[in-house]
Amino acid sequence: MHLEKRQKSSDYELVNLFAELELVLAQNGKIWSDVRAVGSADGFIDLAKFKQLAEATDYDNDWGLYEVPLDLRVELDDMVLVRREYDGKEWWEAVKFRLVNLNRELDVKRLKDAYRTDLKDLA
Repeated sequence: MHLEKRQKSSDYELVNLFAELELVLAQNGKIWSDVRAVGSADGFIDLAKFKQLAEATDYDNDWGLYEVPLDLRVELDDMVLVRREYDGKEWWEAVKFRLVNLNRELDVKRLKDAYRTDLKDLA
């Protein structure tokens, strides 16, 4: 899948925020309907409203300063997409996390050991 940039002038190209999001979702084996929530620590944005706004948002992801708020989050069951910016470039980053395995109880005897890094090794 390829993100098409939209030409605005000879100086810069624009990308569509929703198309960019869909690309990142696809790269991680997800689609828009997998999204559970969009927003920040301050609150959420209705999914339909976010989609409408994102589809109408073209921006220069190489502008020199970020244009899309850096606290914007897209939450899924096993990951969250976060905005990143470095040296004037901005993008989505997928932060994946493993869920607790509820099919296997661990018989842990302690929660501290300098040489063990996994809970299963503390039984």
